[in-house]
Amino acid sequence: LFQTYGCLSAGEFQLIRQTLLTFFQDMHIRVSIFLKDKVQNSNGRFVLPISGPVPWGTEVPGLIRMFNHNGDEIKRTEFTTDGNYVLPQKEGSFDLYGDRVLKLGTNMYSVSRPVETHMSAASKNLASHAKENIVPNPLAKEELNFLARLLGGMEVKKPGGSETGFRLNLFTTDEEEEHAALTRPEELSYKVINIEATQ
Repeated sequence: LFQTYGCLSAGEFQLIRQTLLTFFQDMHIRVSIFLKDKVQNSNGRFVLPISGPVPWGTEVPGLIRMFNHNGDEIKRTEFTTDGNYVLPQKEGSFDLYGDRVLKLGTNMYSVSRPVETHMSAASKNLASHAKENIVPNPLAKEELNFLARLLGGMEVKKPGGSETGFRLNLFTTDEEEEHAALTRPEELSYKVINIEATQ
């Protein structure tokens, strides 16, 4: 990643970002972890933060500078912004477990992720209005129970007394999982999670 993207300028990153956003602009797929962290509204649209640190090497919004043909600054105009932008404390690290300063590119399933996006008043009204229009699905509990039965989290009488447990492995082999567990830092250690979906 570093070899591919480390030499790109801020303008090239902006072009990549613009291209990706143009591709995904009409897709409003809701993702449960984004909904839980309030990064996404219930209608599938993302919440854009209006506060926080700006990218490294850029300035806080609020100043327009005009230059002449020689490159000399001839005029400054200041304007107010709705957000509370701040300069970053330091440049983000490209190291594997380094401090990236921003949450972009980090593991979104890690436990310590306080991702709370500040919403504007209009977005809050829109989100609350959308929440009022949501009618609870009476089949939701049955769907969760069915999923629990498929995963083995619910006791189901089986002939012959076979096991009801279910193991989900995200690695290709057990050796790969053991190697990942040995090389993983202690602070990123994980536990087995049991899901109870019957209530």
